[in-house]
Amino acid sequence: MTATQRRGFTLIELLIVIAVIGILASIAAPSYRSYVQQATVSQAYGMMQGAKTQVLETLALGAALPANNDEFFSDPAADADIQRIHWYSDGAGARIVADFGPGAGELEDRRLWLVMDTTSSPSIIQWHCTTHPGASLGIPADALPTECR
Repeated sequence: MTATQRRGFTLIELLIVIAVIGILASIAAPSYRSYVQQATVSQAYGMMQGAKTQVLETLALGAALPANNDEFFSDPAADADIQRIHWYSDGAGARIVADFGPGAGELEDRRLWLVMDTTSSPSIIQWHCTTHPGASLGIPADALPTECR
């Protein structure tokens, strides 16, 4: 058989191509997972900004702060990325909380906080983005929006 009659790939060539594809996939998969987590957390952070506006409007009108667990957003779907965004107030302070659902993968049951801070002055409200301090409920630092790091 001459070189011009040869058609197709040898077994070695196919194995090399499969190995290269496997190496590329092993590098890309963790990056993709991290990207998806960042996108989900950023989406929740954006939704929390809308809830923050509702809280500020309530305060501007002279009304009382929302009751505990007052929901700004809720998605009861079994595969929801973001289960709900709600208001929570206790001894640790007042905050807007985003709870992540089963659709968020590794973020399931984790929480992002937007904490209301009036320590400098009762009439000046500052907001601090953070995550739940518990290791099992906290969000990995690489998935947090820049404002929360």
